[in-house]
Amino acid sequence: MGRQVILLAASMLALGCACAAAFMILGVRSAAKDQALRLEKRTDEIVQAVQTTWHEYETVALWIHHNLRTKTDYSTFWEERRKFEILYQYIHSNGLQVEAISYLPNITHDLREDLEAESAAYYQQVDPSYKYQGFTGLVAKDPGAPGDVSLERRPDHPFYFPQLLVQPIVRDNEFYIDLDFLSTYFALLMTQAFEENLPIISNPFPHIGPNARSKGNVMFLVHPGVPIVESWQDTPTPNRAMASVLFSFSAFIQRATQEHAAHPEHSESIYIFDTSTTSGTYVLFGAADLTVGADGLDVSPQLVTEPVSWDTLHRETPGKYLLHRDIQVAQQIWKVVVVTSPYEVQSQTTYPIVGGVIMLFACFVVVGWYLSHTYRDLKLQRLKQATEAEKASLIVQHAAAAADAERQRNEYLAHEVRNPLSSALSACSFVGSALSDGGQRLNNEAIVEDVNVIKSSLTYINDLLRSMLDVNKVASKQMVLDVVPTDLYRDVFEPVKTIISRRENPFTIVLDVPSDLLINTDRMRLKQVVLNLASNAAKFVDKGFIRLSAKVLSSKAVVIAVEDSGPGIPEEKVTDLFARFQLSLDVLNQGTGMGLHLCQGLVELMGGTISLDSSYDSGIRGCPGARFEIELPPTVVIQNTPAATTLEITETKISEERTGPMQFSNELPEGLNVLLVDDDTVLRKLLSRSLKRVAPTWTIREAANGETALSLVRKNHTGEDAGNDFDLIFMDHYMASVERQMLGTETTQAMRHEGVKARICGLSANDRRNAFISSGADHFMLKPFSSEPESLKADLVQALGI
Repeated sequence: MGRQVILLAASMLALGCACAAAFMILGVRSAAKDQALRLEKRTDEIVQAVQTTWHEYETVALWIHHNLRTKTDYSTFWEERRKFEILYQYIHSNGLQVEAISYLPNITHDLREDLEAESAAYYQQVDPSYKYQGFTGLVAKDPGAPGDVSLERRPDHPFYFPQLLVQPIVRDNEFYIDLDFLSTYFALLMTQAFEENLPIISNPFPHIGPNARSKGNVMFLVHPGVPIVESWQDTPTPNRAMASVLFSFSAFIQRATQEHAAHPEHSESIYIFDTSTTSGTYVLFGAADLTVGADGLDVSPQLVTEPVSWDTLHRETPGKYLLHRDIQVAQQIWKVVVVTSPYEVQSQTTYPIVGGVIMLFACFVVVGWYLSHTYRDLKLQRLKQATEAEKASLIVQHAAAAADAERQRNEYLAHEVRNPLSSALSACSFVGSALSDGGQRLNNEAIVEDVNVIKSSLTYINDLLRSMLDVNKVASKQMVLDVVPTDLYRDVFEPVKTIISRRENPFTIVLDVPSDLLINTDRMRLKQVVLNLASNAAKFVDKGFIRLSAKVLSSKAVVIAVEDSGPGIPEEKVTDLFARFQLSLDVLNQGTGMGLHLCQGLVELMGGTISLDSSYDSGIRGCPGARFEIELPPTVVIQNTPAATTLEITETKISEERTGPMQFSNELPEGLNVLLVDDDTVLRKLLSRSLKRVAPTWTIREAANGETALSLVRKNHTGEDAGNDFDLIFMDHYMASVERQMLGTETTQAMRHEGVKARICGLSANDRRNAFISSGADHFMLKPFSSEPESLKADLVQALGI
């Protein structure tokens, strides 16, 4: 197996190397070919740009000739000068850079003096500082150096071709005003132009004027115009006037290359040679460098001033980096040469080389991965059995942990329920024995004591089961908070004080809270937490106090504290104080650890924290006491609310048990018609008896399900008992049956749909208040509710909304 793996890996490596080498070879060849094609295309584009620029200058000359070709009366030449100035402005607006434009009519000797006088008057008006010299001509100082010229007067010739109209009239162009093109320097050009009837350009010569050095060499483009046929039978008549354009070759080459300079692909140099010389030597007209800057762009072409010969370029530049094209420009043949930087061309082959290296590296990576993967598979196979064994062991451990948790819960329930249940059974036995012994006088005090034991035991079991349900809701994230504005003093602290004060206590209850402190929270759940903490404290305090306090920190967080002067909490109990199944702190008083765990869950659900203050001391000798702190987040604080608004906000809509300090009428309305809807016969009878005890004048009817309740309501509303509508309806939520029956919320919604106006109070052992209120109920009460007359009265007053 190992040998086969090595052979396969070697084959993969060899194949990868071959593919990488082939990729590099083909890539380099393809890159070189592609680069050659791009250089050819680039050269063609530059040559086309040079030709286009030449045609632009040629078109301007033809346009000038067209506008003035019919002018033969020179007595009104002053008006033509103004038109010619406007013509120049049009040309200048096109962006074409020219040094001067002019019109050259054929002037005979007898017209010379009049035209010179007219020109002198015109230029004296335009520029008084200009010294007009009349008709002049350029003469070569040295026949062997055609670029070295001088200016001289030409007063004694039979005819002339002067630059009669010149624009713009600036200091640099004064030397070209009335310049005769039949002078020695331009005589051959004029002759060739008339013979061939085609545009002619001069050789470059130094610009004459103050800024000659900055202008560089200039060239004249002379255009004879187009021969015109006056009628279809006539022969075209050659023109006897010329149009000329004086332009700088530097401006020419910059215009031709400006578009390529703005979008360079790579650095390159452009040279233009004249190949039509009689000596056979190529004359360099001008050159420009297109250099790619650091940002990939260049502002404009950089002119090359250092002279270079064609032979030097051809000899020193490799053939594939030097491309050239010949183009016809007037009577000359120009050679446009494009030289590309060899370093930038070679960089195009970098990609296939890098790609080949990457392929080679990838091949090694794949082979390495294959070897490591194969080794890993072998290792995994060896570890598979050990992993399966470990997995089985973890399953056993998890099962044992689940069984242990189940055992802890069962032991907790057995411990917490067995004692109060045994006490209740014993008390029931005592009461039964006393009642069955007819010959023995009943001891009322003993019976009352036994009944209180039964009541407290069953109340404890009920609270325990309710707490377990709430703990499960919190743990499974099914509990939804009903956040409303809550007055801590009226809605939480005073009701808790009232409940704790029902018993004869050997301590005082102190409330320390601002009367105007409101918070946005779940009113019932916060009261449940504070009541749980205060009730636990009441079981242990023999003297001193229980203090309920609240304050607002600088961070706007609210801190609620429940502190007492009891015996304190042993250190060994502190660690597991908030554990889920913590056994009672005091078996005799039946304190419950489940309540503290529920308090922690509810406070965290409200976004706060609960903790035991280990540094607290009550100040009473032998009674260190305990202090629990609840800190709620700062976003819930509402302070400085006016008293009227406070009373309106804190009006309680729903109550778990009516124990608040607000004063209600002690007298219930007389003669109300009440309907009890519950599937439990015993609960109906007990509720009926409880109601009769506090409201003996009420008429109470019963229904076992929603359908029966609807039938009774219809009968009293529109049936044979019409006019005897129910005033108050108690509606249970879940009503068991073999077949599905209507829920309490569905029955309530149906009653409201039929127009029932009675007060409806929902009943459930679970918190269904939102569901009942949404379906149309007016109130909600948790089962079982208090059967104590005063508490029941308070609940009924709240249910009736009076």
